[in-house]
Amino acid sequence: MVGKVIKHISPSDGNPRNSEGSFYKFNDGKIIFIYSRYRGNDFSDHATCDLYKMTSYDDGETFSNEELVFACEQVGGTNIMSVSLIGLKNGSVGMFFGRKEGDRKNTILFSQSSDGDVWTEPKIIFHEEGYHVLNNDRLVRLNDGRLAVLVAYHQIHDVMTKDGPKMVFEPGIVYIYTSDDDESFYRTSTGYTLNNCASGLQEPLVIQHKDGRVECYSRTDNRCQYVIKAKDKKLVTWTEPKKTVFDGPTSPLSMKYIDDDTILAVWSSYPPKEDWETWLKNGSYTYYRSHFVCSYSKDGGKTFSKPKIIEYDLERGYCYCAIFPVGDSVLLAYCSGGKEEKCCLNRITIRKIKKSEIFN
Repeated sequence: MVGKVIKHISPSDGNPRNSEGSFYKFNDGKIIFIYSRYRGNDFSDHATCDLYKMTSYDDGETFSNEELVFACEQVGGTNIMSVSLIGLKNGSVGMFFGRKEGDRKNTILFSQSSDGDVWTEPKIIFHEEGYHVLNNDRLVRLNDGRLAVLVAYHQIHDVMTKDGPKMVFEPGIVYIYTSDDDESFYRTSTGYTLNNCASGLQEPLVIQHKDGRVECYSRTDNRCQYVIKAKDKKLVTWTEPKKTVFDGPTSPLSMKYIDDDTILAVWSSYPPKEDWETWLKNGSYTYYRSHFVCSYSKDGGKTFSKPKIIEYDLERGYCYCAIFPVGDSVLLAYCSGGKEEKCCLNRITIRKIKKSEIFN
């Protein structure tokens, strides 16, 4: 395994789940980490959840205690989660997150701050009705200055079963949205999905390479991540989805440039075959995400190194990773719950890894 654990953010009485977040560093060196902090007794995706932050002044060696950023009631939802932080053209930090209103509607909101302490009133960045999934740590600044974000849209309907009505999520359809002014987003592409896959394309990320190529990776239930590639600079048309080297169960991939030439990819891969019996037995709370690995590319994502293990524990699951380079190291923050916490989504680990550990 690589790196060192900086902090575990564990659940407690009245706080059943702490999960996915995003980092941002200000010019004075202050780093903030904003994440989803649940309250009450329910840790399901639609339960009561607020946004909290922790602060570091030493490049992520230590973090402060948690502070409230927004309570879900302040923004008119029952749940707010899945934060992405990114620098804006005006010098502020932009925060993008999902707002759930019950279990059938998920809207993407935007707020900004000059210091990470005082935030503007959140507003909707696009207005289509329905359930739109934007994962944590997903916003990207394109070479032409636009902000880009990929969302997975799921239609929801009810079907009748012998036990009564059941809500069904249709397969994920990926759309890309861009903004010229960091606030007004418009859809550039038609929707793309994976027809031979029950889940479709889920929880997508977008990455632009130094030569201008733009790619979108999505989780599937076809035993690996799939990629689509933009055919034009306006990001209107894309290739058909194709399999990638990122194997594993249904779990999101994280990917980001950590310096000018190096991409870091982090995901949950399949464990060694000899561990499959235990791995499968524990899947109800690990979500089969026990083998957490990273790989790097020095050629713009055309090839990736042999994966290195970040975490491997058959009684825990690892997923929804935020990636943030700091000097000669990389900060990762990811879900790391297990049997003790009742679900892999219920605990966060912040880990710091030297880049040299990844490359060697």
